[in-house]
Amino acid sequence: MDTVPLNTMNDFDSNNLPKRGLKSTLYKSDYENKKKLKHGLIFWFIGLAILVILIGAIVVGYNHYHKKSVVATNVVTTAPLTSRIGLPVANQQYYSTNLSLGFNYPKGWVIDDKNNTNILTIQSPAVELLTSTSKLVKGQITLTIQNQSPVVPGFQKGNATAALGSQIITYSNPTSDQRASTYISFLHYASSTTPSSNIDAIYITGNVGYQLNQYIPQSDILAVSPVVGVTFTLCGNSACTISGSPTSITSSCWGTTSFSGTLLSILKSLSIS
Repeated sequence: MDTVPLNTMNDFDSNNLPKRGLKSTLYKSDYENKKKLKHGLIFWFIGLAILVILIGAIVVGYNHYHKKSVVATNVVTTAPLTSRIGLPVANQQYYSTNLSLGFNYPKGWVIDDKNNTNILTIQSPAVELLTSTSKLVKGQITLTIQNQSPVVPGFQKGNATAALGSQIITYSNPTSDQRASTYISFLHYASSTTPSSNIDAIYITGNVGYQLNQYIPQSDILAVSPVVGVTFTLCGNSACTISGSPTSITSSCWGTTSFSGTLLSILKSLSIS
């Protein structure tokens, strides 16, 4: 059995109390442990701070990358719808003995030019039409050329208004009986339920032009010979072999060169005897 040695008399003073100058080995060990604990806590706090900083950097980096990814995705998904519309080039030629006039038109567009009817139509296959700021639809474009007609569809409820200011076009190959240039005007019918900036029809209006929202009477359309107009319809079936109800296009649709350029090319190419 282990025994603890008794303190000797030299370890006590005359009052039998421990001498002040002595330090117990127990006190020294306790001090060392406290010192080590203090240093350990300091290192622990430093390590925790570094860990927090690293986690913060990772979170910030992730959020920054994720934000860039979201922005990039939005750019793709919110691209303007006008980037998806366009018409083929009018590089085919046609001359009508029925109406004594010629013009260019795109390949694949169908011409109906029956003798003794005094009317000719050029109709597109199915194309994308922008009828609102958030929707593209399948539809068709019809260009109609006819001798003076007693009525123009769309004026049943009164004068049309100008959805855009009239535009002057210069004919590319006018005959001696034809003016060198003309106004084309953009009609919004009184019966239309679409915004006033939407275009229901486009007509050649000769030497008469209109400012935005100005009234356009039917008599001004009929004063031009022949009557030349462009209208828009929805597809009547999935194959677009049947024309559906009339529709309008937005002003931004006309403002897209890849769309309006073809129609302008057809109108400018008119050569009327």
